Amino acid sequence: MYLYERQVSILITGVDEWRYSAFTLVDNLLDRNATTKPGRVLQPDPITNGRFMVDDAMRMSPRSYFLKTLAVWLDHIGKEWQEIVHLLDRTIRKIRYVTTLSQSMWYLLN
Repeated sequence: MYLYERQVSILITGVDEWRYSAFTLVDNLLDRNATTKPGRVLQPDPITNGRFMVDDAMRMSPRSYFLKTLAVWLDHIGKEWQEIVHLLDRTIRKIRYVTTLSQSMWYLLN
């Protein structure tokens, strides 16, 4: 298990309510699922990590799109932290078990 820093940046800019551009920069150094599938008519929106389709995202207002994108990435980050907490908890339990076992063996031998 490795604990690593990850950066996600979201930028949405435009001239009015319906003409805008959205950019997401994701540090996916350790993300094995970071692939895109070109050539499909209904493509998943990579900015929302595939949660929405591109056509659906284009019909949203910039504010709504930003909030939904932010919610997707916060959910993703929350799941990563849950996994880290689970792995740390499991590791701590193993260390406690081994420590308790070694102390019991020491008392038996002495």
